[in-house]
Amino acid sequence: ILHPLQTKLENFASKYYNGNNFFFDRDCNDSKNQLALVIDSDEGDIIQETQITEVQLSPLQLNVLSQNNKYKQLHNEKVEVGIRTKLQNQEENHRNEIKTLIEKHEKDKNELIKKIIQLTESNARLSVKMEMFDEIHELKLKNFAMSYMGNTIQ
Repeated sequence: ILHPLQTKLENFASKYYNGNNFFFDRDCNDSKNQLALVIDSDEGDIIQETQITEVQLSPLQLNVLSQNNKYKQLHNEKVEVGIRTKLQNQEENHRNEIKTLIEKHEKDKNELIKKIIQLTESNARLSVKMEMFDEIHELKLKNFAMSYMGNTIQ
């Protein structure tokens, strides 16, 4: 009666046990793609299962991981280029704004200088006119005084 059970156990052990750990599939164990299934037995024959956390990646998984890293690197480079472009555009906009303000300031400055020159010329013309008016007024007063004196002497 125990013989068929013992045969099944031996078949199971030869296929799923490597001396320390039970595995679901020895082929997976050989390729390091499967975590070991550790079975502990206590006095009450209660079976407790825990998985070992050590993970070894297969060449295929390593290839996928490296492709993901390349993708991430390409994505990061693309983002970095986008940020650089935005910064360059902002710098160019700031330069253009500064240039526009300087040009406006120069234009305002030139207009102010023109107005000052016009006012100075106008003031000079008024000053000349005032001097001429004063001289003409003095001459009229002299002529009036002379004519008044000439009339009183006769």
